[in-house]
Amino acid sequence: SLFTVFKWKKKDFQGLAKSMDAKSLIDTYDLEDNALSFLVNIPQGLFNALFRPSIWEAYSPLILMNAIENMLLLGFMGLCFYFRKRVRLSEMSLYFLIYSITLLIVVGMVTPIMGSLVRYKIPALPFLLMFFISIVDVDRLKKGIPLLNGFKKI
Repeated sequence: SLFTVFKWKKKDFQGLAKSMDAKSLIDTYDLEDNALSFLVNIPQGLFNALFRPSIWEAYSPLILMNAIENMLLLGFMGLCFYFRKRVRLSEMSLYFLIYSITLLIVVGMVTPIMGSLVRYKIPALPFLLMFFISIVDVDRLKKGIPLLNGFKKI
């Protein structure tokens, strides 16, 4: 089953990290062969994919750059959410959101190594960014951030 594949893929990653003495191993919950285990681990998977590595977890310049990228991404998402449109989401926006969140959840649950986590979430990031760009009310954003008034079109 799909859940068995996730469980063994995660165990493979953990075994590889321990055999190579990886510094970036993330402690995560164990996955079981059932849907309940998958559902229970969704919050942790999403947290790992969006917030890790954090600045205080950076042990090398590359991990620090990834941590800064995560902070900038979260700031951008917060800004877009604050200046969001007050209308119903389009089907395309929902597609962007569902695809990116699903991929981030799976990557965050299965990948216990920070370097791999950063690599595997790359396909989700453009879709996540497109979702947040699609919900922004540009007029409210220009009024809220005077610096943007100098731009003719966004």
